[in-house]
Amino acid sequence: MPPPAPHRYKELHLGQLRAFCECVRQKSFSAAARVLHVSQPAVWQQVRALERELDAHLLERRNSGWEPSEDGQLLLELAATIVSSVDSLKETFEQRRRGMLRTLTVIGSPGVLTEELALPVVGFCQRYPHIKVSLLNYAGVNTLDMLLDGSADMAVLPLALDIAGNRRLLVAESFTRRCWSLLLPPGHPLVGKRRLAPRDLVRYPLILPETGSLWRKRIDELFLQAGVLGRMKVCLEVSVPLAARRYVSLGLGIALFPKPPGGVEFPNLLERSLEHLLPAEEIAILWRRGAKPRPQARLFADYAQTCVQEAAKNS
Repeated sequence: MPPPAPHRYKELHLGQLRAFCECVRQKSFSAAARVLHVSQPAVWQQVRALERELDAHLLERRNSGWEPSEDGQLLLELAATIVSSVDSLKETFEQRRRGMLRTLTVIGSPGVLTEELALPVVGFCQRYPHIKVSLLNYAGVNTLDMLLDGSADMAVLPLALDIAGNRRLLVAESFTRRCWSLLLPPGHPLVGKRRLAPRDLVRYPLILPETGSLWRKRIDELFLQAGVLGRMKVCLEVSVPLAARRYVSLGLGIALFPKPPGGVEFPNLLERSLEHLLPAEEIAILWRRGAKPRPQARLFADYAQTCVQEAAKNS
C-alpha cells in the first residue's frame, strides 16, 4: 500500500519565513500583521507552524517585545537572505528580461518578404532592437515543416499557394489583400481604354503566372468564360509578381498579377485595376494549430497588420 500523500500546506513555505522575520523586526505579532496586511492570528499561526516544522522554539517574550531565541537567531540569519532575494526576484527578473535577446523567425514568399513585410520589418527592428528577426524564403510546401515543428514562429503567405495538405495543422489569420492589376508600359493602347475586358487583354503579348498555379487557373477560367482562352499569346511565365513587373517595365509585354498596395515601383510601369474581373487575393498569417504564439511573434503580427492597414489607406 503506497504511503499517504504529504499535506503540502503543512510544509515549510515562504509565508512562514516572512511572518517570522517581520515579527523579529517589529517585535510584535500585531505590528507584523499590519505590515504584511494580514490578521494577527494568521501571523501567529504562520510562526507556530514554522516552529512545528523545524521542531524549534523560535521566539521569546521579553520586556521589549518578541525576540528571537538562539535557534530563532540562527534561522533569522538564514531566512533574511532568502526572503530578501525572493522580494527582489520580480524586479531582477524584469531587468534581465528587458535585456535578453529574443528571436523571431518568419517564413514568407519572395514577394511578401520584399513588399508587404518590408516596411513592417524595418519599423519593427528599429522599435524592438532586442528582437533578432530571421526571414526565411518559402520554397514549397515542405518549408512549412519548420512552422509545424516549432523552428519558425509564423508564415505570411498568399493563400493561393498550394498549402492545402497542411491546412488542418495550421490556423490562418487574415493579414491583407492583393487586388488584381493589369501592368503595362506608358503609352500602351490599353492605358486609355475606358473599361477593360478579357478580349482586350488577349490582343497583346502576356506575362502570366506559371501554368498549373492557382493564379494561372483563375486567369484561364476568366478567359475561358469570355471565350478567348485560345487567343492568348503568352510570351513569359513567371512565379514572382515582382519579377513580372520588372519585365513589363522592360517592355516585354503586359502582365496580369495581384499587386500589393504600396509595393515596389518600377520606372516605365503603369497599372490598372482588374477588380471587376478577378477577386482580390488573400494574404494570411499562418500559425501552428494548438500552439500559443510567443509574445514577440504576436507583437510582430499586430505591428505588421497596423503597417499594412496604414499603407492601404495611403495608397
